[in-house]
Amino acid sequence: MNSLRLLREEKGLSQGALANKIELISIRPVLCDRKTIIRYEQGNFPEAVERFKAIADALGISMDELYNTQFVELTSKVREVK
Repeated sequence: MNSLRLLREEKGLSQGALANKIELISIRPVLCDRKTIIRYEQGNFPEAVERFKAIADALGISMDELYNTQFVELTSKVREVK
């Protein structure tokens, strides 16, 4: 299962609720909706550091923790392909 989805569910947030939190927390105005969260949960993570930080802040975790959970998931997917 997707690490971001697990983190979101642990916090008791729906995809829409997480999107709303990201919009409120972001330093720069961003548009974030349920479809954006679905893309992130499918592994299409944002390139912008501000958006990545907003996701971590919305989940109440550090950017390192968010990065590491996504990196571990990506690494396991690469191993599956080999």
